[in-house]
Amino acid sequence: MSLDASKLVWRHSQATGSARVVLLALADHANEAFEAWPSQATLAGMAKVTDRQVRKALRRLVELGEITPIRTGPRGVTVYRITCGAPEAGTPPRRELRPRNSSSTRNPSSTLEL
Repeated sequence: MSLDASKLVWRHSQATGSARVVLLALADHANEAFEAWPSQATLAGMAKVTDRQVRKALRRLVELGEITPIRTGPRGVTVYRITCGAPEAGTPPRRELRPRNSSSTRNPSSTLEL
């Protein structure tokens, strides 16, 4: 499961309706490279839609540029890369570096003793 892929979808996807839910299900299966290859039946079960609706949603997501089919594996399994919001198609976005919050460190003198 890729939390980064799910965050990318929530923040940058323009998809709506069942296409968005299918994209989120796909993101749930993505690896570090934002690639996923769950079956249509798996996506249908997660999104609570029919296999036919999954196929339609996948076509729509390709049209929107939200996913890219990158290869078809054995037994006809298609590997998709999630590309919505990525700086370059197929490239996971860079992570933002944030300074550590100094207020999160405990000050021993501020603890209460019981």
